[in-house]
Amino acid sequence: MSTSSFMTEDFAGAMTEGGAYLQAQSYLELPCSNEDLGNVKKLLIDLSKYAVQIAANFKSILALGASIKHLHPLKFVAAIVLDEENRLRAKGIHDYAFAHKFKGAVQRRIWNQLTRGIELGLKNHDQHNNLLQYLPSFAAQMHCDVESLFRAREVSIQEGSWEPLLIAMNPIFRPSEEKKTK
Repeated sequence: MSTSSFMTEDFAGAMTEGGAYLQAQSYLELPCSNEDLGNVKKLLIDLSKYAVQIAANFKSILALGASIKHLHPLKFVAAIVLDEENRLRAKGIHDYAFAHKFKGAVQRRIWNQLTRGIELGLKNHDQHNNLLQYLPSFAAQMHCDVESLFRAREVSIQEGSWEPLLIAMNPIFRPSEEKKTK
C-alpha cells in the first residue's frame, strides 16, 4: 500500500512504509510556546538584519537556533509562513540571496542553512514516525492540499532530498527562479 493512501475524507490515519497504521493527530497539539515563536521571530530578524555581518553575530544566531532545536519542523515552518513579519523577513533573505549573484552569497548560505535544517528535521521526524500523522491538520492550517504533501513526501523519500516536501508546504521555500523552470 502506498504511503499516500491516507483517508482524506475524515483524516482517520495513514499507512507507513512498514505497513504500520498511524492515527492522525493534530499538528496544533505539538509543543510550541510563545517563547519558541518569539525565538523564531528573533532568529529571522537577526538573520535578515545581520546577514552581511553574520560572522560577528554567529554565536548569538547559533544560540537562538539551539533554543528552538526541539521544535517540530512543521511548527517551525508554520511560525515562518503564518506570521506575516516572519514570512516577509524570510522572503527578503531568499529574494536578496538569489537576486544578487555576488552580494547575495552570504544570504544564499544563510537561506541554504535554514532550509537544510528544516529538511533534516523533516527527514528525522519521518524516520521516527513523527510526521505523517500531522500532515492533514498541518495542510488544513497552511491552506495547502494534503495529497500534494503526501506525494511530495514520497518524492522526497525517493530522491533522498526533503526539498520537494518543503516546497509543497509553501512556495517561499523554493530555492531560486532557475529551479522553478526545471
